[in-house]
Amino acid sequence: MKNKEQIVSEYRKITGRKVRIIILLIIGLVGILIWGLSVGGSDLGLGKVFQAIGDFFTGNETLESSEKYIALDIRIPRVIAGMIAGASLALSGLLMQGIFQNPLVSPYTLGISNAASFGACIAIVSCTGVAAVVLQPILTPLLAFAFSVVAMLMVFIIAKFGGQSTKTLVLTGVAIGYLFSSLVSLIKYVANTDNLPDLVYWQMGSVANTRWYEVYIMIGTLAVCFILSLILAWDLNVMALGREEASALGVNFKRIQTITFIMTTVLTGVTVAFTGVIGFVGLVAPHITRMIVGNDYRYCIPVSALFGGMLLLAADTLAKVVIAPAELPVGIITSLVGVPFYLFLVLRRNKNV
Repeated sequence: MKNKEQIVSEYRKITGRKVRIIILLIIGLVGILIWGLSVGGSDLGLGKVFQAIGDFFTGNETLESSEKYIALDIRIPRVIAGMIAGASLALSGLLMQGIFQNPLVSPYTLGISNAASFGACIAIVSCTGVAAVVLQPILTPLLAFAFSVVAMLMVFIIAKFGGQSTKTLVLTGVAIGYLFSSLVSLIKYVANTDNLPDLVYWQMGSVANTRWYEVYIMIGTLAVCFILSLILAWDLNVMALGREEASALGVNFKRIQTITFIMTTVLTGVTVAFTGVIGFVGLVAPHITRMIVGNDYRYCIPVSALFGGMLLLAADTLAKVVIAPAELPVGIITSLVGVPFYLFLVLRRNKNV
């Protein structure tokens, strides 16, 4: 048998490896961030982007107003939004897969994205003429988030009457998702043809037109949920053993499940409200995270957030260069990567059953 010193030594080696992985991911994220800042629809180079940042802090005026606007109000908020949205979706997916004990669950399993799409569609169809310019940018994310909360409440209330088991929550979420998907299709069917391009584009997902106030809201939401997740990390580790085992060890399974459920809804709702539907990040990132650092939530939480930010930011940067000067919606890139990976997970799971 191993003595205490050997066990401590092995634990330190494993911990050191995980810390090095986190450091490498931070370096990788910074590298992709710089790549994203250097690429865009205009020919504004990376040097001028940093020059614009310098002017902002020093008060100097060394760039033209158009160059300053492109750097500070278009390219930088877009890059930050892509990073934060990816981290939020990845963290949401990690938490959902944990509390439902199902590796194929994602932030969109409970119908949250379909409900948000329905809210956004209502806003887009309702705003015409001058209202489309003034109210639509505000009303669209507001209704998208509101309906994502409605979907969460519907799932939770219906599942409560069904015993609030994990299986009931998932199945109820799938049913609610189909309901809102049908309502979205109905709106598309009756909508004016002038609104259809906006409806379709929003559902493809994009961080191209993200404003600074939206970035601030997304950062604040992620920061609160990230810190709360770390606080609950040990409880989440115990919950992975199962409901009965967790309860026997003093963990209030229903309370932690409810808190986590609310966090995933808020993270997904806020992200979808500002970026549209961006699929598969919340499915792919948590799986890769577990492959490289295991199942300890103390490390899974930061690694998943970092990897999700890298994944979506890289996808958005690719979306800018694949068919340049035109751009692809980032949701197309993530789906092209995510669908094969999802099928791989399904086949792998069936093989192991």
